[in-house]
Amino acid sequence: MPELPEVETVRRSAEQKIVGRRVTAASVRHPGILDGVSAAALEALFVGNTVTSIGRRGKYLIFRFETGEELLLHLRMTGQLIAFDDAFAGDRHCHLVVSFERGGFFYRDVRRFGRFCVAGTGGKTEEGFKKLGYEPMDREFTVCYVKEGLADRRCPVKARILDQCFIAGIGNIYADEILFRAGIHPLRRCDELTGRQIQRLKKACETVLLEAIEHRGTTFRDFRDGYGETGGHQEHLAVFHRAGEPCLLCGTAIEETKCAGRTTSFCPKCQKR
Repeated sequence: MPELPEVETVRRSAEQKIVGRRVTAASVRHPGILDGVSAAALEALFVGNTVTSIGRRGKYLIFRFETGEELLLHLRMTGQLIAFDDAFAGDRHCHLVVSFERGGFFYRDVRRFGRFCVAGTGGKTEEGFKKLGYEPMDREFTVCYVKEGLADRRCPVKARILDQCFIAGIGNIYADEILFRAGIHPLRRCDELTGRQIQRLKKACETVLLEAIEHRGTTFRDFRDGYGETGGHQEHLAVFHRAGEPCLLCGTAIEETKCAGRTTSFCPKCQKR
């Protein structure tokens, strides 16, 4: 699933091709990608309208129109938002095509888990959006905020930082990378963390995500930016998908376990439980 760095990469690249251009046509090819809005209503929202900005919150993209309306998009597992310059035919996995006088963009989603939702309609997508916690780059994301969010929690720390209501934008890839950077075992209970570990965790959340954004996200299979290009952060991962390989710091073999139903990678020496 695209996480904060991937969604931010899509936002930055798509923004250059979409913002400020008037829509001439829109076609919803599969209504299953819509949440709380009909295909006709979404097409009417686009046609004749101009996207004035594309924002992001956590793993959500936010299209803001000159008419004042906002459209939320959650890419989920295999969603791709890609701009094109000339004519576009697409394939059976392209479920929304939006055209300008020249060029446009399309939404492609092999598994069709992604959702578009118009803000104010009360769809499930919007409900999740409203419950988001702070992002690691937010000013409000302080050591005190992290400490309070972990206090009295007996669950594994990885499960907690995956909670979007606590920290927005972190998924399985970056949870593993953050905990390795902080030197914390993923199964360590939240209420057992020391003050120094909490400080390292807070810092790691920010630095790991910023580095991944700099490398334009992680691509193993489906992720593409707004130009249809792959990311490069997979070349910089320390533990994720590296089971059996030597730790980059100590040489110990990376191990895997399960946490919160997710395959979890860690170094047994650098992240002692």
